[in-house]
Amino acid sequence: MLTSCLPLYRPFAGESLFFGASLAVVSDDAVPGSVAGLVVDLDAARGVSLNGADVAAWADQSGSGNHVAQGTANLQPVFTASNPHFRSRPSIDFHKSAGEYLFGASLPICTLLSGSDKPFTAFVVCRRWTKVAADEYCLSLGNSGQAGQSYLSLGYRYQSSNSQRPTFDVRDDAGTTATVATGQNEITDLGPQVLVWSASGTVAQCYVLGASQNPLYDALVGTLSSGNDYAAHGAITFNRFAIGAQLRSTAARQCDLEVARVLVYGRELAEAERVRVALHLWRRYVRASAEPAELPGLIHHWDASRFTDKSDGDAVFELGDLAGSLPFQAIDAGTARPTVRMTPRGLRCLEFNGSTSAMTAGAAADWSLLHNGANFSAFVAYRVIDANRDALEPLLDTLDNAPATKNGLGVYHNNLGGGVHSLAFKVGASNATAVLNQATQNGGARPQAWRVAHLTHEGSLPSTEENYQLWLDNENFAAVDQGVAPAAGAASHPLTLGKLAGSATFAKVQIGEILIYDRKLGRPGESQVVHEYLARKWRTDHVAVVGGNGLAGVLSDAAPHRAFPAICQDDAGTWHCIYRRAASHSSARGVGVHATSVDGLRWSGERVIYDVDDASGRDFRGEAGFVCLKRGPHAGRLLFSSMWSDDASGLLPGTVFAMYSDDRGATWTEVPITAGLSPSPAWDYDASPNALVETSSGKIILMFTTSEAGEGASDQDLRTTTSLDGGATWTAPTVVIHHDSIAWRVTEQHIVEFGDGYLLMTLRDDTNKRIYTMDSTDGGATWGNLANRFAGWGRPTMVLDENERVYCFFRSATSDKAVWSASDDRGATWSAEQPLFNLQSTTTIAAYPTMTYASAERDAEGNVWVCCGLEQSPGGDSDVFVRQWHVEQPVSDARGRRGVGDCGRVYGGGLGVSRRDGYGVFRREVCRNGGARMGLV
Repeated sequence: MLTSCLPLYRPFAGESLFFGASLAVVSDDAVPGSVAGLVVDLDAARGVSLNGADVAAWADQSGSGNHVAQGTANLQPVFTASNPHFRSRPSIDFHKSAGEYLFGASLPICTLLSGSDKPFTAFVVCRRWTKVAADEYCLSLGNSGQAGQSYLSLGYRYQSSNSQRPTFDVRDDAGTTATVATGQNEITDLGPQVLVWSASGTVAQCYVLGASQNPLYDALVGTLSSGNDYAAHGAITFNRFAIGAQLRSTAARQCDLEVARVLVYGRELAEAERVRVALHLWRRYVRASAEPAELPGLIHHWDASRFTDKSDGDAVFELGDLAGSLPFQAIDAGTARPTVRMTPRGLRCLEFNGSTSAMTAGAAADWSLLHNGANFSAFVAYRVIDANRDALEPLLDTLDNAPATKNGLGVYHNNLGGGVHSLAFKVGASNATAVLNQATQNGGARPQAWRVAHLTHEGSLPSTEENYQLWLDNENFAAVDQGVAPAAGAASHPLTLGKLAGSATFAKVQIGEILIYDRKLGRPGESQVVHEYLARKWRTDHVAVVGGNGLAGVLSDAAPHRAFPAICQDDAGTWHCIYRRAASHSSARGVGVHATSVDGLRWSGERVIYDVDDASGRDFRGEAGFVCLKRGPHAGRLLFSSMWSDDASGLLPGTVFAMYSDDRGATWTEVPITAGLSPSPAWDYDASPNALVETSSGKIILMFTTSEAGEGASDQDLRTTTSLDGGATWTAPTVVIHHDSIAWRVTEQHIVEFGDGYLLMTLRDDTNKRIYTMDSTDGGATWGNLANRFAGWGRPTMVLDENERVYCFFRSATSDKAVWSASDDRGATWSAEQPLFNLQSTTTIAAYPTMTYASAERDAEGNVWVCCGLEQSPGGDSDVFVRQWHVEQPVSDARGRRGVGDCGRVYGGGLGVSRRDGYGVFRREVCRNGGARMGLV
């Protein structure tokens, strides 16, 4: 069986992944016309007639004659010859206050789309520069003789001062109430976007691609109400086509919008066609990266990485304000100065010693915007150095941690004891009730790793949303307002770093970067752009979402269960994730889907690559092993293993199979492994084919479990098969463990290979919730030493760091949460389990108390990435999360000095491995003759 999906374009290939990198301008513009049905092509680079600096007419380039114009000079939009937001391509800019718009009467498109709700697809490449204050429309069909009746309008819906959502409005000729499709997800950023509206004749849908998203991300943001029935409106007659307003007898609902391109097709495009056109427009027009200073509203920016003239240990008196005029200065010029430290990645940061060092910026009167109800967004890149510091580590403070009686705001790391940490913020008032006292939960702010805290405030929001939002490593914690407005006026103290503003409680922290904007940045959008910029720069524990609607918002679609994931990075640096999508955990109609990412942070929309959902109800079960082959003639091939059930009876019986792709996931070839095998008795149950490893010899080993007919799932054999041709053919499976030899159900095994060829396998004892290990010293030909190791449940997946320390990610046997343990003796002993995700606490995303399965991969730089399926409730709605992950542990330099090194990644590349121990950066060089030396870099 051969399945295929749209070939995936790598927009960042060969270019920097850091924001601010300018992508190459795409010159080929043949794509829109190569897709059948194009009836409108308005390109700001062609066919524009000017009246001075204003646009008098805009000629349709499709050949259909759908030209628009404006004969009234003061209603003509403004022409911009080179708009930096569209990669220096031209745009036509509409201004709501001036009532500017373009239109055409009785155009061919009016006739084409008049009638009984005709199918069409429309694309608008645009950028807002202000938030909507009322409904605004960028594309509309209307009828001049029926002012209150017939129209079809595409634009933005106003719901609150922080809500601009794509909308699709239709009113028929009979004058009935308009049917409105309002997007579920806010897109409040002011960056360039590709908006897409698609109508089938029965259902209307909205999509958006923007600066905050992967170009292959199709966010379904809304469908028409009334049962999503677009056809229920009956016949519609149009004679007006407008850009920049809703035009019936007169123009209404004009917009503040820059427009670079408008395309309309007189049919509903197929998904592959829609994605192809949208991706082309994204590549051609949308600059997906931005330095924080390029976003409007940045008023303060302090960045310790700019101390390029400072050495490790140098004291610093002043940290300059790059966007304003309020530098941070040490509270005195002596012992209170922080010192410069080097991160493992070579960035400079400021370290506060926890006893004397602190800094302040400006005066108390400068910081009223942080607590008096003004709109703002604040970001702090920080690192708490010690795992067991004091109960409170102040990061930013104007409040003195006393919100009941003081005005101001504070952001604090809080050690709650017992390994439980949180990030807390408080907003004070001039009475006995705090405006806000909110914290992340369940170890959400674990120390020692770099993190990004993001606090926003919006002055006016609907009752369903909260004024304050706290984000930690891109995870959202809603802040519940306590009914007390913050008092206007000066804060209690100036903005303080490294201590409580009005007392002698100091913090032992490192501060990398702080940014403050005088508005709430849109999300998704600009806030995510800044978060991702800081995540890359400071190597934070950043979370990305693969499944669901891609926004970690609401699992509200028809297939809310996404689980059993596996990730790998191909030889070109693109990330791939494969997982199961179904209506529920127990559904027998799951399909295999594939998502990609250029950076591990922003993920594409999912594409179905394996569907056995036929009349028999067969089911893709996931449980995948996933590798990119590195050796031999098939190097670069993507290979994964999985299972599908044979019929609607559920898991029994099933078939293990492998799939491979030689074109980076564009097409896949299936290779059944256990279907139709003999001898008798037949195998009823095949499961957990996730122990897939390519050994150093080039042999591929696959482990899975089976049970004989009549035995059921509780009595299973562990079997192995191998391939020497990249997964195209496999040996007949042989038994490694027979179910009669053990008293528990074996499942969910995983294998890693050490440098000397030693193979270590973890297995799950599903009966007793234990993790076992087995090993092989002959390349997997034989296995021995089945050993009971530690409590655990749910696919124990492993990864090795550069020192061959083993990290195991699994589902806790006691809490069901995603956790990890480590071993320094090849799996003989393991550390106590540690939590992996903040998402397991109560967040606005939802509680995710249960891990379904985990997968781990090291990227080309040695960074460890972990992927988990997490459920809101056991067997309930679930989604797939990806995190760049690391852990720090003590290391020694050549002279025996102890410090903290960052495990789980390789620094320097090649043969070099770098370390930081508090005195400087050290590199251990592995020499070709097997020796090693270590010295200062």
